Amino acid sequence: AHDHFDSFVIQIGEVDSDKIQAAIQNVVSDFNIFRVKGFAALPGKPMRQVLQAVGKRLDSYFDRPWQAGEPRKTSLVFIGKGIEKAVIQSVLENALV
Repeated sequence: AHDHFDSFVIQIGEVDSDKIQAAIQNVVSDFNIFRVKGFAALPGKPMRQVLQAVGKRLDSYFDRPWQAGEPRKTSLVFIGKGIEKAVIQSVLENALV
């Protein structure tokens, strides 16, 4: 079944919540992305923000506090067809703070 889709993880630093959500919505609209799932590190926020996109629907909520010693980074899994990690990562990096 892995022949039918591409997947990869993108990890970047702390991001602006509105900008990362807009970036995800943009790449979902522009590329053949089936699903996005992961979490974002937001500056000054003690909890991780979970981000999940299926089709054009994007949900976000806070799930748990960052653990002591846990690296504060944004980590997102992308699943789609014919998608390129470098292109999508460059769009997401516009949300870095």
